[in-house]
Amino acid sequence: MNLRTLAAAGAALLALAAAPAAQADPALTLPDGLSVCNTASQNWQGGDLVVDNSIDPQGALRYADNLRPMKTNGVGLYNAALHSRALAVCDAGNTGGGAANY
Repeated sequence: MNLRTLAAAGAALLALAAAPAAQADPALTLPDGLSVCNTASQNWQGGDLVVDNSIDPQGALRYADNLRPMKTNGVGLYNAALHSRALAVCDAGNTGGGAANY
């Protein structure tokens, strides 16, 4: 390893250490009782969740009911669900749109 590469790596590490930690937007926290579901593939069917159209502006791509939650329900996945047709916010209530929205 030459000196220039080592110096560049050190500078990059210092820049990363000085950068402020990313903070999650409190408005993007997944509300209690809700999950993120994949509505594009029937591989995620077989559960008791339905798409919650009152929260998710995109709705379902193909499948809107009998969905299973995705394994990870973090802020990033919730944000993705709010902007994606393939992912949707789901709950166990009766708020699903029923038929697919495609």
